[in-house]
Amino acid sequence: MTAYSLDKFVAPRLSELTCVGAPDIGQCSQHCGGWVNAFILNSMLRVKIEDRYRMLSIQLLRKTEGALQEYHEARDHLAKYLIDPGRAVSAYFHALRHFETSLILAYQAYEALRYMVQERLFEQDDDSPLQRLNRLQNLTKHVCQELERGDLPKDLSLPTWLTDTAIECHDSSLPWSEFAELLRELAKVADVVANPTIPEDADPA
Repeated sequence: MTAYSLDKFVAPRLSELTCVGAPDIGQCSQHCGGWVNAFILNSMLRVKIEDRYRMLSIQLLRKTEGALQEYHEARDHLAKYLIDPGRAVSAYFHALRHFETSLILAYQAYEALRYMVQERLFEQDDDSPLQRLNRLQNLTKHVCQELERGDLPKDLSLPTWLTDTAIECHDSSLPWSEFAELLRELAKVADVVANPTIPEDADPA
């Protein structure tokens, strides 16, 4: 297909895509897949966790695990697309789906964190990485409503798309470096939440 055909009928800016811009963050998820299990064992055997906090903790941990797993899957599919760019269209759509799912799960993890710490994590339209993460995941979930309201440009084939430097939509973008850093921060939080410290005045069992 021509560059015009790729960009018009498949995905915006697809003809410009040349690399997997999303960095490999495998080093920050060495315990990915084990955080939930570790937390459950710790809350059963080591530390008494208040019920509401326990539910929020499991929410944060399983969403973080999922966000990282989806991110890694997305990178793999994008690499497959780039072996035969312009032709392996299904691999591109697999990559996009996994990245979109990672966005949603990462934001849900941050939402759980917000309720745990009882603080706002960003202000409306403050253009922070977390605000733009929210915008992209929200568009992914509510694209039909935005299309129906006329909020989306009519000439788009997709609401979100991938470039060498970012995941984008018509009115926002999240650079891969910022998305990776948001996931790294979640991994650090997950390490702490999964392994809560025992209070100094706790009764020895």
